[in-house]
Amino acid sequence: MMGAQVNGGIFCIESKWRTGEGVSARPMLEMLKQYYDINYEPRIANENKTLKRHLRDWSKVDVYYAILYLWHHGSPGGISPDPDGYGELTLDEIANVLDGVGENCIIHFGACSVMDVDRHTRKRFLDSTGVSAVSGYKQDVYWIESLAFEMLYMSCLQNVLGEWEETHITPRIMAEVWAKLQEKPYRQFVKRLGFNMWRA
Repeated sequence: MMGAQVNGGIFCIESKWRTGEGVSARPMLEMLKQYYDINYEPRIANENKTLKRHLRDWSKVDVYYAILYLWHHGSPGGISPDPDGYGELTLDEIANVLDGVGENCIIHFGACSVMDVDRHTRKRFLDSTGVSAVSGYKQDVYWIESLAFEMLYMSCLQNVLGEWEETHITPRIMAEVWAKLQEKPYRQFVKRLGFNMWRA
């Protein structure tokens, strides 16, 4: 169980995109690391088998990676690590791999439409993973816009952790983050991108 992290470290699993050479979330993560002095762990997964292995790795790593950040193709209720969007891994399958290890952690889906699901699916995923919150988008998004917002979002989360002097990403922390996201400059992105957050 990952309940004792001391900061908002990020474990990022991303696809190796065919959209262009070097397209990656890593430059954004490197900027967050330098500014907030947090750890991040980058992984590449272009097939479900590899993605599942990295998910299991996240469940076993040390306490510095409280944020699981999945940057892939998406559709309602699932993600695909395949660069062309084939071979979806559903939320239920992801929850089965993680098996309740996410206490005091969050999962962010940097992927199109994953959050466009019914309340039963939402509750089942929260209960099965044990995370404090899940975030992502209810519609298709353009990756440059979503990545720009994700830098603001992760920065907001780090700022709240610092202001509250918290050592855990609790549901209370995520409620405060959500409240701040309703303010400028965040709220324009939240509305435009269909950003959503489920909290425990």
